[in-house]
Amino acid sequence: MAGYIGGIACDIVSGNAAALKQRVERWELTGIDGYGAQLLGKGDSPFAFTAIKFGSGAAVDSWFANLEALQGTIVTIVDDWGTSRTSLLIERVLQLQKSVAYHQGGARGETTVEGVKTN
Repeated sequence: MAGYIGGIACDIVSGNAAALKQRVERWELTGIDGYGAQLLGKGDSPFAFTAIKFGSGAAVDSWFANLEALQGTIVTIVDDWGTSRTSLLIERVLQLQKSVAYHQGGARGETTVEGVKTN
């Protein structure tokens, strides 16, 4: 089953995005026993999805360029199981790993998309 990253079709999408969790900042002061703390709100939800595309070398290059263009945007990612995860900020698209895939039409491209859940 295929998946999607920000509307871009991928032959394989695997990974997970954790739910937002309460964040706490802790500090210490010289001469004072114990710790201070404050709640920062929910966050701390990094994700990494692996995406794979089969096709001609040019099609894989174009697919990768489209994924790179998503950096800095908030998208929905649908994995191979049809699970949809929304409000994901893509911070990085890692380097393309391209190899030969004779049985799938010429080339196989693989990359990882990283970021954080925003809400």
